[in-house]
Amino acid sequence: MQDLAPAWKCSKGNVYDYFWSQRPFSPQHIEAAIEFLQLDEFDAAELRLQGAREAGWKIDTKHLLEDRDGCD
Repeated sequence: MQDLAPAWKCSKGNVYDYFWSQRPFSPQHIEAAIEFLQLDEFDAAELRLQGAREAGWKIDTKHLLEDRDGCD
C-alpha cells in the first residue's frame, strides 16, 4: 500500500490516510495506481469502474457492452 507514495507524489503516511478515509479516490489517484501496478486494459477498466461506483456514480453496466452499430 505504501509503495504507492511515489506514484501519488505524497508521503507514506498520506497513502495510509487515503485508504482509511471515507472519501473516494480521485481519478488521478486511480490512474497513477493503474500505471504503478502496470494493469492491463481489462483490469484498469474494472478499477476505474469500481472507483466511479464508490464515488457515487450510478453506472449501469448493460450500457457499457451494448453494440453501437446494431450489428451482432
